[in-house]
Amino acid sequence: MHDFESILNDKKILGNKLYDYIVVESKISIILTQLPNYLNPSLPENLSTYRIPIVEATPESTKGYGWLVDDPDQCEIEISRWPASGWRPVDLDSGNEGGTKEGIFSSEWKGDILYGKNEAVGGHYLLGYSNLPELSFEDTSTSPQRILIWHANYHPDGGQLFFPLDPMP
Repeated sequence: MHDFESILNDKKILGNKLYDYIVVESKISIILTQLPNYLNPSLPENLSTYRIPIVEATPESTKGYGWLVDDPDQCEIEISRWPASGWRPVDLDSGNEGGTKEGIFSSEWKGDILYGKNEAVGGHYLLGYSNLPELSFEDTSTSPQRILIWHANYHPDGGQLFFPLDPMP
């Protein structure tokens, strides 16, 4: 157990991320002070993996997560205030200011590594691996048989619509 006084404003490096620890009312808050490198996440070796079942997307199986859309032009994206969690309220001038963005999200396997690009926000990410990260390389020619996801994000203030540019099954 950490002594709260000893970690007050103490900088720690976790992976390749620099964090400040701040204690408020006996609670530890971790504040990201250096953006993560999404193309080189410096993951530790021998990570645990978890099997996630593949579930067919139906109106019933996606209930509470989203819905299926037949015509993207007829779909309205909801934007609502970012929900507050814990003791800190959402700042009045934030949480719903992002508006909508539109652009192509593409993904590409390079060897054992799956990359994604989000043109709407200028993002370029390493999304996952076909093997454990320490055993994954771009210069392999094997066809991926699985994906080990390391990066996914969540937008509680609104929605995202993904649809294929070429509407094929």
